[in-house]
This record gives sequence, structure tokens and C-alpha cells, in this order.
Amino acid sequence: MEGLHLGWETASVEDGSTALVDDWYGKLIAGPNFHEGMRAFVEKRKPRWRPCSL
Repeated sequence: MEGLHLGWETASVEDGSTALVDDWYGKLIAGPNFHEGMRAFVEKRKPRWRPCSL
């Protein structure tokens, strides 16, 4: 949702996507759920998500 909003504000989907990735990607991969999701995918099992706080 934020990516759509940024795309509207900047009048460019590419610029909005870049801004979103620059802001959120580091937070996303630093969290335990990112690693659990990747691990679960590789092990072909359902992920065991943890509650997260932003």
C-alpha cells in the first residue's frame, strides 16, 4: 500500500518502488521472519512466524 502511495506522490512507479525498497528492505531482512520464511521454503515446510514489532 505504501508503495502505491509513493508511486502516486512521485508520479513514477520506479521512483516510488525504489524509495520503498531503500526504506524497508533493510528492516525486512533484519527480522527473524525473513530468515524463517527462507528456511521453511528450502526445507519445504510451513513457516513458524514470530510476532514482530515495527
